[in-house]
Amino acid sequence: MELFTPLLATLLAYLIGSLSFAVIVSRLMGLSDPRSYGSGNPGATNVLRSGNKAAALLTLVFDALKGFMPVWLALALQARFGWGETTVGFVGLAAFLGHLWPVFFRFQGGKGVATAAGVLMALNPLLGLATLATWLIVAAFTRYSSLAAIVSALFAPFYQLLIWDASPMVLPMAVMSLLLCGAIRPTSANCWPAPSPGWARRRPCRRHRRRIPGLTRTARTTVPIHIAKENTDMVQRFEVGARMSELAVHNGTCYLAGQVAEDGTQDITGQTRQVLAAIDRLLALAGSDKTRILRAQIFLADIADFPGMNAVWDSWVVAGHTPPRATVQAALAKPEWKVEIVVTAAV
Repeated sequence: MELFTPLLATLLAYLIGSLSFAVIVSRLMGLSDPRSYGSGNPGATNVLRSGNKAAALLTLVFDALKGFMPVWLALALQARFGWGETTVGFVGLAAFLGHLWPVFFRFQGGKGVATAAGVLMALNPLLGLATLATWLIVAAFTRYSSLAAIVSALFAPFYQLLIWDASPMVLPMAVMSLLLCGAIRPTSANCWPAPSPGWARRRPCRRHRRRIPGLTRTARTTVPIHIAKENTDMVQRFEVGARMSELAVHNGTCYLAGQVAEDGTQDITGQTRQVLAAIDRLLALAGSDKTRILRAQIFLADIADFPGMNAVWDSWVVAGHTPPRATVQAALAKPEWKVEIVVTAAV
């Protein structure tokens, strides 16, 4: 019986962590499944690519709360059930594991940054604030949000050991930190600069450096930026297929292929959100973003969908950075497609 309540608390924490609020919020607000666009990660950052800031904020808050609440409840019930710090620590770890591998969503979870932050804030609010301060400092100096998350995660257990004490909670905290670092893989989405797209133009991530043609294996990882500046005629192509590529970059300008919805069963607003999310993702590959779009051309299968498309477009564009745009009615390649958008942007 002594093990029953700790195991039950850990199981309940895992089930709470398994609630993928990115998917839940998106469904409730009529948005596309965040696993179907952008980075495919069910987290607040990817939900933001849908253009709905409210949905992204709700996802962030609830992801943090599902890490915070189980630990807070475990601490509140600690004296009643005689739980030690080890139980409380593993309750937090279970909530985090639920986010990474949610049983309710086919074990397809997110990276767990917000959930881990919630766990740390509940375990030790000062530790949570110290970890958050570390993220802000690293992000400010490096302009890489993923790098800031990795450094913060690695520092958290050391903060606990050096500033506070070597409590039993350090072990689950360290496991959570290592899993978080492993979850933040060096994908194109993680190479986004934290606040400034300009920094990405100077330092694209390693994955995309290797796409420069004509370089030896060694040179591809050491001098791609120098060569790119010297050879202004060089063309970089991304997501190259047998018939076309999705993106080409030449002389500081990126050219996107026409983007259409993955899910053609949705209405004009749903398809427009999918298309704009795809544009965000491709612009990020080139180290650009929607504030640097030079022009956009929109093709509608039915011009009667113009108001619905505009409603999503207006919530997506950034005030003061609305690009030149043309909209025409056209017969699209597939009957289920309602909208196709082509953009050109500065890098």
